[in-house]
Amino acid sequence: MVETHRRVERRSIIGTGMATDEERIREIEEEAARRERAERKAPKAKFGQVLKEKSESPPSPKS
Repeated sequence: MVETHRRVERRSIIGTGMATDEERIREIEEEAARRERAERKAPKAKFGQVLKEKSESPPSPKS
Protein backbone atom coordinates (compact mmCIF):
# COMPACT_ATOMS: atom_id res chain seq x y z
CA MET A 1 0.00 0.00 0.00
CA VAL A 2 2.85 2.41 0.75
CA GLU A 3 4.34 1.89 -2.73
CA THR A 4 1.17 3.06 -4.49
CA HIS A 5 1.17 6.41 -2.70
CA ARG A 6 4.90 7.08 -2.95
CA ARG A 7 5.60 10.35 -4.75
CA VAL A 8 8.76 11.35 -6.52
CA GLU A 9 9.07 15.06 -6.96
CA ARG A 10 11.36 16.66 -9.50
CA ARG A 11 14.10 18.91 -8.20
CA SER A 12 13.46 21.78 -10.54
CA ILE A 13 16.19 24.15 -9.35
CA ILE A 14 19.13 21.73 -9.21
CA GLY A 15 21.19 21.74 -12.38
CA THR A 16 19.12 24.30 -14.24
CA GLY A 17 21.15 27.39 -13.36
CA MET A 18 18.13 29.03 -11.74
CA ALA A 19 19.95 29.28 -8.39
CA THR A 20 23.01 30.96 -9.93
CA ASP A 21 23.59 34.61 -9.17
CA GLU A 22 26.34 37.02 -10.27
CA GLU A 23 28.45 36.46 -7.16
CA ARG A 24 28.43 32.68 -7.63
CA ILE A 25 29.38 33.05 -11.31
CA ARG A 26 32.35 35.23 -10.28
CA GLU A 27 33.43 32.61 -7.73
CA ILE A 28 33.28 29.87 -10.38
CA GLU A 29 35.31 31.96 -12.84
CA GLU A 30 37.95 32.75 -10.19
CA GLU A 31 38.21 29.07 -9.26
CA ALA A 32 38.66 28.15 -12.94
CA ALA A 33 41.46 30.74 -13.26
CA ARG A 34 43.19 29.38 -10.12
CA ARG A 35 43.01 25.83 -11.47
CA GLU A 36 44.40 26.91 -14.83
CA ARG A 37 47.39 28.56 -13.13
CA ALA A 38 47.96 25.51 -10.91
CA GLU A 39 47.89 23.02 -13.79
CA ARG A 40 50.81 24.45 -15.76
CA LYS A 41 53.47 22.07 -17.07
CA ALA A 42 56.81 21.79 -15.33
CA PRO A 43 59.57 24.12 -16.59
CA LYS A 44 62.14 22.75 -19.06
CA ALA A 45 65.06 23.62 -16.77
CA LYS A 46 65.16 23.66 -12.99
CA PHE A 47 65.61 26.98 -11.22
CA GLY A 48 68.97 25.98 -9.72
CA GLN A 49 70.25 24.85 -13.09
CA VAL A 50 69.37 28.20 -14.67
CA LEU A 51 71.15 30.10 -11.87
CA LYS A 52 74.22 27.90 -12.26
CA GLU A 53 74.32 28.52 -16.02
CA LYS A 54 73.98 32.28 -15.51
CA SER A 55 76.79 32.38 -12.95
CA GLU A 56 79.13 30.34 -15.22
CA SER A 57 78.54 32.42 -18.36
CA PRO A 58 80.70 35.52 -18.88
CA PRO A 59 78.98 38.86 -18.23
CA SER A 60 77.61 40.56 -21.31
CA PRO A 61 79.14 43.90 -22.36
CA LYS A 62 77.06 46.86 -21.28
CA SER A 63 76.01 49.45 -23.82
